[in-house]
Amino acid sequence: GCWGVYPFLPSGNILVSDRSTGLYIVRPGGATFDKYGQGCPGSVTASCPELNPAGGTLTNQTNSFEYSFEVQTANAVQVSGFDIYTASNSGTITRPAHIYASTGNGPSSTPLASTTITVSPSAGFYTATFSPPVTVSGTFYIGYENSPGGIISNLSAGANGVGYYRTAVTGNWSQSGLVQRPSWRVTCSGGATLVPRLGNVGVPSLGSSYDVTLSDALPNTFAIMVSGLSDQLYNGLPLPLTLPGAPGCDVYAAPEVLDLYITDGAGTASATFAIPSSPANIGVSLYHQWAVVDNVNALGIVMSEAGRATIDQ
Repeated sequence: GCWGVYPFLPSGNILVSDRSTGLYIVRPGGATFDKYGQGCPGSVTASCPELNPAGGTLTNQTNSFEYSFEVQTANAVQVSGFDIYTASNSGTITRPAHIYASTGNGPSSTPLASTTITVSPSAGFYTATFSPPVTVSGTFYIGYENSPGGIISNLSAGANGVGYYRTAVTGNWSQSGLVQRPSWRVTCSGGATLVPRLGNVGVPSLGSSYDVTLSDALPNTFAIMVSGLSDQLYNGLPLPLTLPGAPGCDVYAAPEVLDLYITDGAGTASATFAIPSSPANIGVSLYHQWAVVDNVNALGIVMSEAGRATIDQ
């Protein structure tokens, strides 16, 4: 049983004692990694929405309704088509296909645009094409008039999704209990440009290592890991520093150490930092930021947000 405790020392140490074994000096582990600042967008755009994009095994459920599937986007995109993973149980069929806006409680009653989709008995992706493309944002819905002869797009395994059904065109929409794992892919353009994203794996504890990661960057390009001991000053200049020729791109971490990496085909990279075991390092903060070669501006550089790694036990 703890007899006494004193947690108010300036060092952060805590004094703990009991009646039988004596005094303990302890310190809570406080190693942290915090992100701050903001990066600037490169030339990479957000990918088009998809769910279970490889298809799978259909549950082969049928119903005499029109079905639509919920799609979510963060920004406005122009949809030129979509693929639904499905099949027909009555030969090759051609049915109306639609894009619907969201009412907040499901699809709207009237489609934003309509076309047709042709489905054969073989399970696979079947395409609906829209010309001109349809501009949507936020949540919207895609689907086609499943009846007669259509098999519901629902897989026996995969990621969960949301579907609605109704009597074709004229009925009221209801959420479907049969649609649990639909499979679809949206073809689009005009997606939002992405800011290179800094992240971390692990925290800077004594005697261990942590990784500073990069994602949402241009694939197969140079990436520079910028590291320093300050986020306030560099060579007498206040931070952040604005990069000439790169509007909105600021340097938040003092560029005292620059390490060169190459992003992979997915636009990711990772830098590893080892922390010595010396207690003298406790409380030291390291500052990190990624600079990525990308010809989206005159300078040809875009920046991620920054990260503050504070060392502790």
